[in-house]
Amino acid sequence: MCCASWRRNRTSGEERVSLAGLQLPAEETFMEYSEQSSGMPETGYWFNFFPPPDTCSHEFCGSNTVSGAQCPNCDKPLLKLASFSASDPALILDPTQTPSMPLLYCWTCAIPYGEFHYKILPDGSIEILKYLESYEGAFGLGGPYDGYTGEFRAKTFSLEPQSDEEQQSLRSRFEGAKDDLPDELDYPRHQVGGFPMIYNPQSDVCPQCGAEMLTFAAIADHALGNADAKKPEDSFADNSGVQTVFLFCRNCSVVSAYHSCD
Repeated sequence: MCCASWRRNRTSGEERVSLAGLQLPAEETFMEYSEQSSGMPETGYWFNFFPPPDTCSHEFCGSNTVSGAQCPNCDKPLLKLASFSASDPALILDPTQTPSMPLLYCWTCAIPYGEFHYKILPDGSIEILKYLESYEGAFGLGGPYDGYTGEFRAKTFSLEPQSDEEQQSLRSRFEGAKDDLPDELDYPRHQVGGFPMIYNPQSDVCPQCGAEMLTFAAIADHALGNADAKKPEDSFADNSGVQTVFLFCRNCSVVSAYHSCD
């Protein structure tokens, strides 16, 4: 698949972004590559798809039934990569403000090539704040590969804290260390918080309060859980180097989503 950078400074006059109902030239909102933002929670967690009893569980993929989570371009539910319960203390979420944390995206329109922000409301619904309406190179309704459906089998998972050694290695890379990561960390993995290995990270500021948005999660391309995709339909985009990254403003419950590629 083509993996051109999505947040670029130069775009054609045909590409436009929607911001709370206003039409703005896309080049006014696209951003450059930048340093990776800190993770929140600060501790990094892997996804455990064999959750032990009596642990807080979350959902990976499955049907998107979140109110308001229709793709504004495709007129169908956004892809749900995961949904987190605020009852898990590891996430440090205020359940009265953010009762759940859905990670949403779309590969069948212009959304991957522009800024995409949505707000989580106290009743669990979402409000889309900003998205790109059109882009000449978008995949279209057929998606990134033949047979793409935009919905993947639901799995339950819990959060497993990274070891001290794993967290230190990833933090050192985040802080600019030139040492290579251990092989088991030097490829995209599903992760919440901490300092995930992201090939080309972006930073962002909250469109509502202007504060820096922190890294909440990075989702790798394998849609089966932690197993590598053996065929396109076991992946989100048929590219093992693709990651979908979600930044979060806790004060405003606003999510910024983008994809990165090696």
